[in-house]
Amino acid sequence: MGSAGLRVELVDTLRRRIRITEAVAEVRGSIIIGTPKTHASRSIVLPGFLAPILREYLATVRRFGLVFPDAVGGPLRVTNWNRRTLTPSATSVGLIPPKLRVHDLRHTAASLMIASGAGVKIVQQQLGHASATLTLDRYAHLFPDELDALSSALDGLKARTPADSSRTVAGSGTVAHLTT
Repeated sequence: MGSAGLRVELVDTLRRRIRITEAVAEVRGSIIIGTPKTHASRSIVLPGFLAPILREYLATVRRFGLVFPDAVGGPLRVTNWNRRTLTPSATSVGLIPPKLRVHDLRHTAASLMIASGAGVKIVQQQLGHASATLTLDRYAHLFPDELDALSSALDGLKARTPADSSRTVAGSGTVAHLTT
């Protein structure tokens, strides 16, 4: 359920890190608190431009409570928050696709990480996926086609490497000069 279980003491706006130690899910109307999907805690990055905004907001909530509590201090219920807050807010700015879900914000975060140039391993870690394969299976279409960049990089490597005209003959210790 995203940030529904996030506690204030797990947010470090100075280091720009958020520690994910538990997950909150709503199952048939009941709130279930447990470990993250991979059963391992992790730190995720907080973009620098959000740190002061979150720091200011955190000054308004209890020091050892939920970052985003419901009206009585408990975890938000995603169905209520979606209907009461997310959908009306997104609609008011013209950003609502059909049936926008809170989980779509996770996909947006993944898309933004990939668009910023993050590699698959860091995206995997930030999303808490058990493997890079899972991340690639879900988001491979978002990773840029890197064939042209690879071709250019190999051209640049050849231009910078003086050894492209000679090679050591395996096991002999002698240098064989190659012609191009």
